[in-house]
Amino acid sequence: MSNAPETRRVLITGVSSGIGLGLTRTLLQQDVRVLGISRHAPDLRTPGQFQFVPCDLSYLKEISPAIKRLLTDIPRLDLVILNAGILGPFGDLKTQSIYEMQRVMQLNLWRTK
Repeated sequence: MSNAPETRRVLITGVSSGIGLGLTRTLLQQDVRVLGISRHAPDLRTPGQFQFVPCDLSYLKEISPAIKRLLTDIPRLDLVILNAGILGPFGDLKTQSIYEMQRVMQLNLWRTK
């Protein structure tokens, strides 16, 4: 039996930019295995223990197959960071599209369940 510590595994959504990309880079520098999911692959100069599956989380039917592909042969996760989100339009609510507001809310709130 080995005394070496087991590699930590972290799943992060929204890894292609912003906070998700920053967390991914930081965790990879700490020898954490990062499993990432977002619409676009992140720009990682040293990918380390990074595994990525593309998925647009605003399409509910794409999420389950993408997660299943990402977690193949992964016995456990130590942490899940639900970071994916979009910024909706700014302005007076009278001029905003109810459909656009619904799309923003679906991704930023309800897709994290």
